[in-house]
Amino acid sequence: MNDQQPEPHPSEQPGPAHSAAGGADILASDAEREAVVTRLNSACGEGRLTLEEFSDRLERSYTARTRGELEPLLRDLPVGAEEAAEAAVRPSAGRGRTDWHVTPLGGLRRGGRWRMRDHLVSVTLIGGVDLDLREAQLDAPEVTLTSVSLIGGVSLTVPPGVSVVTEGFSLLGGRRIDVDEVAGDDAPTLRVRAFSLLGGLRVASSRPYDRFRAAREGRREALADARAQRGAALGEARAQRRSALAGARAERRDALRDARQARRDARRGRRGG
Repeated sequence: MNDQQPEPHPSEQPGPAHSAAGGADILASDAEREAVVTRLNSACGEGRLTLEEFSDRLERSYTARTRGELEPLLRDLPVGAEEAAEAAVRPSAGRGRTDWHVTPLGGLRRGGRWRMRDHLVSVTLIGGVDLDLREAQLDAPEVTLTSVSLIGGVSLTVPPGVSVVTEGFSLLGGRRIDVDEVAGDDAPTLRVRAFSLLGGLRVASSRPYDRFRAAREGRREALADARAQRGAALGEARAQRRSALAGARAERRDALRDARQARRDARRGRRGG
């Protein structure tokens, strides 16, 4: 009795482990890119990424062509059940907190790695606010800066991809916003409320917007082309269906006409016989 098992058919033999490697080469869909952007927005609002890290990953998600290029962007972020479990045990200290900076002379200056609470308030007689948000971590998806001063402006440095909303009043002082508007309600948002008698408001990008804007516009054009192609394919499919229906109706009419003619000929033949 031979206990040897039959050799598997070549088609049943396990091939090279290409599922993971091959999966990395699969072209990413628009939905997969959108899912990555949504997760990055959430991670930034949770304080997991600095604004500069968020901006860099956001730009890479816009330009990613394959799943392998998207996967590293979320590799160090929790997903699914793990994320829910962390949210359940995450301490709420600091959430909803307001940081106050009150001084008669001297402004507020922050840079480097720091955490911005839900609301930061600066009240001074003489002195402005200068914030570098590149390495800042946000306590919430939307944070607010309120600056009140007699003399003193507000200067902010913000990475691309962060939405900036400005409001307030200044008797003497201009307002210069050198950042693009960000599409999407779930983007990290900085709301700036500046009130002063003498002092302006300036919001500048931490790096040139050209590359970021080109990546974003390229993605928009790709989405528009995909929609146009889907619309053309649907239009062609509808036209073919209409043509097929019209042809079927014409064939039925011809068949009915031939059947009627055949019955008439048969009646004439019986009468003549």
